[in-house]
Amino acid sequence: MSVLGDVEASAKVERISVPSKATPVSDELSRLTAIIRDICPPDALIAFEFDGRLHLRVQLRRFEDVTRLEVALPALCGGIFTEVHHGQVGRHSFLHRVSALVAR
Repeated sequence: MSVLGDVEASAKVERISVPSKATPVSDELSRLTAIIRDICPPDALIAFEFDGRLHLRVQLRRFEDVTRLEVALPALCGGIFTEVHHGQVGRHSFLHRVSALVAR
């Protein structure tokens, strides 16, 4: 085949569109994290754990932030955060954890 033939052949080939990969779980967790981040101090650590049920874990330094978050969580996102409670973080007496179940 000549160079001209190769150019003509490649001009007829259409690019196959590859759909973007759907990431609905990551997208939803990112959305929930952003909502929680808006009501937490900047140094809060926000994490989710899954063991058959989805759990929210937020680590905070000040107890005032703990009580504020405990009150706010049940009202967020249409009430998806339930069984909200707090406790210490392992051996870190200066860190508090707010935990909740996420109904998603």
